[in-house]
Amino acid sequence: MADPEPVVHETILLNDMFDAGLAHFHLRKRAFTARDMRNYVDSIRPHFRSRLSLHQHHDLAADFGTNRLHDNTNARLARQQFDAEMIYSTSVHNHEEYNSLPAGYAYAFFGPVFPSISKPGYGPTGKPGVSQHGSRRTPLIAIGGIKAANCREAAGAGFDGIAVLGAVWRSSDPLNAFLTIKETWDKQDRTH
Repeated sequence: MADPEPVVHETILLNDMFDAGLAHFHLRKRAFTARDMRNYVDSIRPHFRSRLSLHQHHDLAADFGTNRLHDNTNARLARQQFDAEMIYSTSVHNHEEYNSLPAGYAYAFFGPVFPSISKPGYGPTGKPGVSQHGSRRTPLIAIGGIKAANCREAAGAGFDGIAVLGAVWRSSDPLNAFLTIKETWDKQDRTH
């Protein structure tokens, strides 16, 4: 997940993370204009752009060569239809929101699962886990405070994946932080 704040050499590091196996990158830069977004994406190698999920400026997806869009709560509630060519994700913060998701979402972020690294004072209201969710038709991705030291707990709690922000982008060595988290997650037995 992109840090909302600028990071030194961010797109260089991002290209390196893609080279190292980053599956998808959620590009959420609320302050970005369409021009800012274009400049950012222009610095990502073209063969990686399909792995981007846009949180805003959805109308630029085709220009960037991606078919991934993320809906915030307001966009999700306003969505009337899903384009069959697109892959949609959204964020939920409680079990009721999750259980009321329309079937068009490929996955949903759920959190915060642990105390946030990028938003001090923001944390979970209960124990992490997916057992309170009704139907599990939409895969759940843990977000919030995810780091190498606790991603095993997220796997054990039944999450289908993890999303990281603070542990990577607020690290003194973002690439190494990403690699450590990825290696730890990849070694998990996530059968549940």
